[in-house]
Parts: sequence; structure tokens; C-alpha cells
Amino acid sequence: MTQPWYTQAEYAGGIPVFLLEIIWGGITYRMANFPVCLSSDDGDLDFTGGLDNFQFKESSDILSPDIEANIVSCSVHFEQDVNLLKEWAAGNVLEGREASFSYVVWKEGQIQQSYENRIVLMRGKIQEPQFGDPLESDQFAAFSIEAEAMDESRLLLDNRLFIDDRFSSRDKDTADGKAWPVIIGLPGYLVDPDGTIKQIYATPAYCIKSYSGGSGQFMIAAHSVAATSVTIQDDQFITATKTVSRALDSKGNEYSYISIAGADNIGIPGKLSNNDTASRSWWITWSPTYGGGIANPYGDGILTGGGDIARWAINKTGQRVDDGAWANITPLLNRYSFSGYINDPDVSAWDWLAGNILPYLPISVRSGPAGLKPVLNQLSSMVHLEALQDISIGDNEEFQQISAIDTLRSTADLVNRYTLNYGKVGYSQDYSSQIRCTNFAEENIDIPSDYSALSINRYGIKEAAENTDYIYERESAEIIALQKVRSNSLPIRVFDISGPFHYGYLQIGDILAVSSDRLFLTGHKMMIVEKEWLGSEWRFRLAFEDNPIQNQRSV
Repeated sequence: MTQPWYTQAEYAGGIPVFLLEIIWGGITYRMANFPVCLSSDDGDLDFTGGLDNFQFKESSDILSPDIEANIVSCSVHFEQDVNLLKEWAAGNVLEGREASFSYVVWKEGQIQQSYENRIVLMRGKIQEPQFGDPLESDQFAAFSIEAEAMDESRLLLDNRLFIDDRFSSRDKDTADGKAWPVIIGLPGYLVDPDGTIKQIYATPAYCIKSYSGGSGQFMIAAHSVAATSVTIQDDQFITATKTVSRALDSKGNEYSYISIAGADNIGIPGKLSNNDTASRSWWITWSPTYGGGIANPYGDGILTGGGDIARWAINKTGQRVDDGAWANITPLLNRYSFSGYINDPDVSAWDWLAGNILPYLPISVRSGPAGLKPVLNQLSSMVHLEALQDISIGDNEEFQQISAIDTLRSTADLVNRYTLNYGKVGYSQDYSSQIRCTNFAEENIDIPSDYSALSINRYGIKEAAENTDYIYERESAEIIALQKVRSNSLPIRVFDISGPFHYGYLQIGDILAVSSDRLFLTGHKMMIVEKEWLGSEWRFRLAFEDNPIQNQRSV
């Protein structure tokens, strides 16, 4: 079910009623900050007034791809027939019990929404409960509700898929124990700025069957692939284009392979190549002519778009995932194309995603009520920002400034000239291509950026360089380089404002056009990065840049 969000009209004139549900000992305990009855598809549901105090803050870290986990802290009174000390003595503990935190709107003497249309802020498990306070009743408890911690042991690859005795004629010296590689995109296919096509040998091939006379079989993928043919190269640079076949191992696991004939002159184990040298490694290049790697589970074609890859990997973490939120943002993220291979049997799904894909996408990941979800960093958009809402801050306005302006990024952390090395070569493990985002183009690898020029003029040159194993497409490299400078070239400033309840529809990631006479701001674009209910009003934390490209100052 899609998470509902209320309109400004639905908020107007109302107050929030916060709801807490705890599943404990097979019973669902329902509490609220005052007693209410909600209609539901299963009949009326009564919430007692036992939710005394609570604190909940939603946030998103725009400076890091790490997961931002929200936490609810609260104190409650269970009903009179629940003695927490007696339950504890019987071994019926609170910690680890499932709980959810939500709210509805009370207006004109009644609840405006059904139970199914409540806004769920947090789902998780009770942690670190406090009870048995001699100054409180036996029904009192205080605790936090936290999302389940990331399971770092959930591996991206199936660790049962490695080359072993299932392939009795394998080359033990070069193939034994190798993880079956997963292929994404079109590794090795690269087009230079002048249109010249490079075919880089980029993914490994493992000899799983060797015959006398120079024929054999090489595994190229741990799955079926879109490619009908691929080109193999041995370490003496002899190549052959071969048809892709598919097979099952003795345990029913599918893999893709190619067959080499003696006439191909590929130096397989036990056979010398034309220059009387035996090969020890083999690499594959993929091309759009024949097709790429693993199929896209979310659409047509191969798995190559950044949104689809992120969605694929995050669903392998074992965490609850807000798949609807990922599906909504995927078309935007699929502008970024990734290719490469994965054959590290020990890497977790999250570590691989966070280390190789998320740093190049304009999102952060946070734990939402429906699971892990992406938040688009609109503040670093390379196009003109459109504000969801115009607001004014001042003594006679609905919004008040309630904190000083803080700066999150120092000038030492700025990046205004960025180099990306991409197009990884299998044999050398070096990078065949380079792109640089700078203030003006001097070489054919350079792409100019207004943000680079603005930042260099203010702060001087601040350089950074990165290597990526999963980019071969120049267009994606250019987008990433531009985005890196765009998002890192200016200091980020934040401050807090308060606003009335009817602005509860504003969400993390929304862009506001902010005006303030005191701050000399007129329609300045800012992004909501935190949201908290203070008891009678909302607190929003706004992030912004001193950015004349997107904003004009009033002085």
C-alpha cells in the first residue's frame, strides 16, 4: 500500500494525534497522546491515552551515502491489567518487540482519517527499555524504537557458486576456487570523444574444461547473459569471437560459457600459443552488437542503469526495502550507466552498493516506515530548481528562524576540479580513460562547469580524483564528473525554522523558496533535511548554498 500524505487543506485547522502500536505476547497494544477511536477495514480500533512523551526526528544526510536511521524515543503507560514487572519476571521482555509510530489529524471534533490512511513515521523494534521505576506505576516504561541494523553478513554473491569438483576437467592452477562472476552492463565497450570505439578486455574467463589439442570451455558468467557472442583474449593478446552457450552444473545452477577450438589459437592450459607461451589468464570484452550481461529484473534489456542496479543490490541486503520509492526514482537514476563484473565472494550487498554505485548517484539512503528508501539530493541539481513552496521567515510570518546558521562543509573539503579515471582494463587493472571537470576546457578530456569557475574564483583550486571499476560509458563519466563538482564545490549551510502544523505535508528532500528580510534572502532555494514535531509546531532544518547560479541575493 502506498504511504499516504495529507494535503495542506487536510492539515489546516487540525492538530496531530500520534499513535503507538506494540505487538507483545501475541497482543497488539495501542496508545495515543490522547484517547481516540479510529475506523478501519477490520472495525473500530481504540487507542488508549498511554503515550506520554515522545521524540521523533526525520533526517537525511546530504553529505554521505550512509543510511540515516531515524529513532523514536518515548515513555508510555500500559493499561492497568499489564504489570511490566510481573511480565519481566515471567521472561516476557519488551526488547525486540515490533512497534510502529504514526499520526492522524484531529479536526472539528473528530479524526479525519481511517486507520489505513494514517501516516506511518517509523516501524522497528523496541530497544533498551526502562521499567520498574519506584517513582512510577508498574505500567510505566520508557524505550526507543529503532530500525533493524544492517546485516553486514548478507553477501551479494551466492558463496556456493565457485569453481570446484563440479568441473572435473577444470584447470586447477588458474580456475580452482574462483567465484563465478556476475556481469552487469557492457563491460569493455568504450567510445572516445572523437567517436573511436575501444574494445577493452574487462571481465575474467575461467577454464572449466580443457582438452588435448587446444580446445576447451571457459566460464564467463554466473547466470544467463543477453550476449549471443563475446570476444576472448589470452595474455599473449590473441583473440577469438565465440558463441555464448548456457549450461547447468550438477546442482542445477545456470552459468554461461564459451567453447574454444584448437584452430582459435587461444593459449589454453596444456597448449602453447603461437609464440610458444602458455596463457595464465583470459579476459572478455562485451559489445552492443552481440549484447551484454545479466538481464534487468525491472524492465527490458540488460542491468546497467544506476537506479535498477541500486534497486537490485539493495534488495539483496536482507533489509526491508521501500520498493515503490526506488521504482519512482529509478528513471532519473538510470541516466547513469554502469558496467563491470563482481567476483568478490566476501563482499556484502550493502558494502558493494555503498562503495561502488551510491557515491556516483545524487541520492542518500534512509530508513523509512516501508524500509530503505532513496532521497534525491535536489539541492545539488544541475538544472534549475523548482520550489514546492514559497515561504517567508520573520517576526510577523508563519515561519520563524530558531537557530543560528551553521556551515557543514569547510573550504578544505571543497572539490571544484574533479578527475574520474574509468574504463578499467582486465590485465593491467589500470584505467584506460579519463574525464576532468574544471573551470574551462584545456584538453579533450576536459568538460567546463560554471560551478567549477564560481568555486575556483572564490576559494582557489580544490582538486580531487577517483577511480571507478564500473564506468565505461563516457556520457555517464561526464555526468558524474559534473555532478561531483556541482555537489561539492560550495559550502553547505543549515539553520532551523519553526512552522505551524498545517505545513506537515512538507517532506525531507523538498525544495523551498525562502525569503527573509533579516537574512537578505529573496526566493533562495533550500532543501529540507530534517523534520521534527516540537509539541505545538514543526521544526524544519533547511540546507542551502551561497549559489548565485540558482539564487539572486537581495543585496
